Amino acid sequence: MEKIKEKMIRYLQANMAEEVYIEVSEYDQETWKLFRKSDEEALGEFRLDETGALNFFTIYEEVESASQPLEVNGIRGQAKAFIDMFCSDALHMLHFSCMIDWDETYKFIYDKKDEQLGLFLPNSGVEIDVAKDGQVQQFSSQVGECVVQYPTALISKETAKSVYIDNLEFELVIAPLNKEQYANGDNAYHLCYAPVDYVMEVEPDGTLQTIEEYGGFPEKYEAIEKRIVPESELHSIIGLNDQYAKIMETIEDEERVEWWSTEEIATSLLDIDDFEGDVIKVGYDKTNGELLSVTNVESVQKGRIPLTEKEAKDRALQFLFAHCPKANEQFMMQQSHPSHHFIVEEDEELVCESEYVFYFQRIHQGVKVDSYLLAIQVGQLSGKIIRFSTDTMEDILLTVEPVISLAEAKDILLEQLEMELTFGKHIEEDLPIYKVSYLPAFPNTSGHIRMIDAITGEVFHVETGIVEEG
Repeated sequence: MEKIKEKMIRYLQANMAEEVYIEVSEYDQETWKLFRKSDEEALGEFRLDETGALNFFTIYEEVESASQPLEVNGIRGQAKAFIDMFCSDALHMLHFSCMIDWDETYKFIYDKKDEQLGLFLPNSGVEIDVAKDGQVQQFSSQVGECVVQYPTALISKETAKSVYIDNLEFELVIAPLNKEQYANGDNAYHLCYAPVDYVMEVEPDGTLQTIEEYGGFPEKYEAIEKRIVPESELHSIIGLNDQYAKIMETIEDEERVEWWSTEEIATSLLDIDDFEGDVIKVGYDKTNGELLSVTNVESVQKGRIPLTEKEAKDRALQFLFAHCPKANEQFMMQQSHPSHHFIVEEDEELVCESEYVFYFQRIHQGVKVDSYLLAIQVGQLSGKIIRFSTDTMEDILLTVEPVISLAEAKDILLEQLEMELTFGKHIEEDLPIYKVSYLPAFPNTSGHIRMIDAITGEVFHVETGIVEEG
């Protein structure tokens, strides 16, 4: 342990040209804080595992664009030197897995490989982030004992591909294909076929692993019936009545925010940053007056009869139609799931009010608009709108009639798809267990294909940042 601490001080003083010292964290005896001697500013921290080996290291200072960036090989050399200094015993069993470009840093991943198949064991080694000037910013290690389990029978890649594609479903969506998310995006809306995330992997015997096995659930939507709710009722639905007074207004980016409270507050003495009183904040577009947000930070009012989910859903729909009279034409509602809501048990201390959360998916001429999801949070005890925020809806000028068929879209994906045999990590009784399965892969693109243009057939794949693989 002493050697690691001494090495860390030497490393930082050599690379940062600063005198540093360390102190054990008051919260964790295995975590050490790093300080600059000249002004006692905290620079970072590192943590040791139960054997005294370096488990985690990070520098607090945010990475800025390097004025004199190193060549990639020089940055890789800095990563290897750090690993060699702090976990040289593990270096001989690790293999370079991949390098990811995170704009201001490169992430290098080194993992173990199994002996029988020669495949990587994910999250079995170390990850290290190095700024483009060569400074190591973060390091983490998962080196340790693990068990590799091999299947007694293994279907072929082609069989796995057939099983996967036979169970793959697509949905027609309107998608904003931005350049940050898609490697070949153009920041425009496209009518696309999108694979539905349901089948996640195919096991060696051909059994499907679906999203439920990953702790998720398939998203289902339902149409919304038309309601007539006057806009004048918005305030009362939010929870504002004649007992509330507007205590101030602030400008936050493009919002004009009204602060409402039942408390008598000396607004001339009000410090916005330190204010902790009961307040409801309602934000409007400062140009056109459109409602953009609601934030309720009032204290929990105990002793009330809790709303049922059905009652809270009705309150959310009332709010939606008061805000958006044509909501039935512009949204469909995601079917409720227990994981959506934040409900505190009765015998627990209520720090904040339990909430029902309802999600509304934007549609255009009946077609789902991807990445535009509206959430309305309703207090279980108060029945008030606890939180709501939205962006101004852009006009969409697109045909919703596809040129290529669903079958053609599936064939396009099939041409690009391969099933890759990989190990997955499972934790059983605190021990990592590795088991193989087939995962969808797209070797001709840098990332998974997520959209197929329903007019042109062009495929759009996600930007992963991976620039090199082992």
